[in-house]
Amino acid sequence: MRTLLSLVLFGVLATTLHANGLSPTGCPTDSLADYISNFQSPSVGAPNGPCSAGILNYSEFNFESFFANSPSAMLGSSAFDLSPISPGQGNVGSTGFAISPANSPNFTLTSGSALYVLDWYFAIDAGPIASGASLGMDPTGDVSVTAEYCLDSFISAFVQGQADSCYNGPANDPDPTLQTLTVTPADLNAFITFSTPVYEFADVRTIISLNSDDGPAEFGGASSGTTIDPAPTTPEPGTLLLVPGGLAFFAFFRKRRVTQ
Repeated sequence: MRTLLSLVLFGVLATTLHANGLSPTGCPTDSLADYISNFQSPSVGAPNGPCSAGILNYSEFNFESFFANSPSAMLGSSAFDLSPISPGQGNVGSTGFAISPANSPNFTLTSGSALYVLDWYFAIDAGPIASGASLGMDPTGDVSVTAEYCLDSFISAFVQGQADSCYNGPANDPDPTLQTLTVTPADLNAFITFSTPVYEFADVRTIISLNSDDGPAEFGGASSGTTIDPAPTTPEPGTLLLVPGGLAFFAFFRKRRVTQ
């Protein structure tokens, strides 16, 4: 009986949260530092609640940097700008962010190496699904940009030298597969179709890597988009209140990621 009551409560919470709606605050073109300060909570209506782009609410922005023998690589979150990407008509199409240097045309790394890690979380307002992602960049030298997605699940804390992973997935997929795409100077654009669509929410991580061993490495910008499709005509089992909605509930209360 206790288990049954817990499941019922889980479903009620999921219904309430899923009906929370789209944030009336549109995502601006602003520094990542301001995004971190102003859009942390996924709860619509909270003082630091999410911003919206298309049918997605964005929140929980985070930034980390790692560098080796490279004082010039010591950039903070204020050095990056985020510009929202608008989807097509009916909020169907690609939505996400363009990532660019805030104060110059590009970042130039002349010694050592650097990693910049940008995180954000999105929740889908009721209806459409996210079926894939795209990534592109404008580089010179040894530069790569990787986008990682945990679908209806959460991404692990970033630890340099260790592979990221997803956790707390739907009941039928307790260890979801990390969805990854990477762009380099040899291949400036990439696209992935997710192994399963995103029905409720996703954690997204963008890793920008620069290495000057073979000469200056420059980063001019990247575009990270999520493909939004119309709502499916037949609901998938994962959308039926229970687990994904419950995970969205836990998202409000989970501890912030532990940084290195």
